[in-house]
This record gives sequence, structure tokens and C-alpha cells, in this order.
Amino acid sequence: MKKFRFLLLVLAFPCAAQAADLPDEIIFHLGQVAERHQHFHETRTLKALTAPIQSQGELIYRHPGYLAKITHTPRPEQLIVSGDQVSMTRGNRPAHQVPIDANPALRLLIDTLRAPLDGDMPALKRHYTLSATGDLSHWNLVLTPADAQSAKIVHGVTLEGQNNAISTVTVTQANGDFSKTIIDP
Repeated sequence: MKKFRFLLLVLAFPCAAQAADLPDEIIFHLGQVAERHQHFHETRTLKALTAPIQSQGELIYRHPGYLAKITHTPRPEQLIVSGDQVSMTRGNRPAHQVPIDANPALRLLIDTLRAPLDGDMPALKRHYTLSATGDLSHWNLVLTPADAQSAKIVHGVTLEGQNNAISTVTVTQANGDFSKTIIDP
């Protein structure tokens, strides 16, 4: 019986080590893809509104640090992050440029979306504690605010995916607003 317990103990420790390393493995594999261009479908539920907002568009990522969210419906919008600048455009209006560091909430949002694709674990760990379930073929990565400032902005983020691709991003803000973005393969 003691040999059986010892064998279970020996076999359990590698599994525990693998589970602890899963967030690092996920972020590493996401960061290995140099370019992505995918369609998205997003549902945002805001406490101030009586019905959810549905939107569709394209997500474009290029390593390192370029991320574009181009919304086609319900109205044209563009959010482009390049380096330390964010450019926002609505309809035919001129683009509005904002330095990422001008607003802590903006920095948190950009790091939440861009750092996983960049494979930038230090940027994620500045704001979040990471945990994961599953394995690389199908995983859930949970980001929990690691400090009081981040917790004032976001309650939690869950990324779901397969291998080196994110399929769903769910963000619950501290004020109760909620968004779920489904990314087509």
C-alpha cells in the first residue's frame, strides 16, 4: 500500500507542476503567432441600457504591439493600438489619438487585450493573477486583478481558446458591465 501511495505522489507532482505552468504555456504559444486577422461577434451588457449591444467586425493583430478592432455593425468604429498610441475613430469623424499611459484604465484595457497576443507575461502580471484549466488543446485562462487599482476597473477576465488561438474573451468590469467577444477561427 505504501508503494502505491508513493507512486500516486510521484505521478501527482508532475501534474501539479504542469497545471501551475499552464498560464505561462498558453501565453507563450499565443505569442508565437506573428499575425492574426479574424472576425468577431461581441455582446456588451451595460447596466445603463435595457438591452445588450451587439456588434461585429474584424480583429487584426501584428507582432509586436499592433492591434486593431474594426467594428462594422451596428456603426463603424476603429480602435487601433500601435506601440504606445491608441487611435479611435467613429464613423467619418477624424481619428482621436491618445497615449496609452494617459489613463490607467486605458493601459489596463490595452494590456489585457494585447499582452496575451504579444506573449508578454510581465505585462499581464503587472495587473493580474493568472490561473488556467484544461490543456493546450482546449484551455481557459482566468485573469483576476492583482491590485486595488485594477480591481476598481475590472472584476475579472476569462480567455478561452485552443492551442495558440483565443476563441472567446469575457470581461466583467467592476461596475457590473459585461462583454463577451467570440472570435471566429
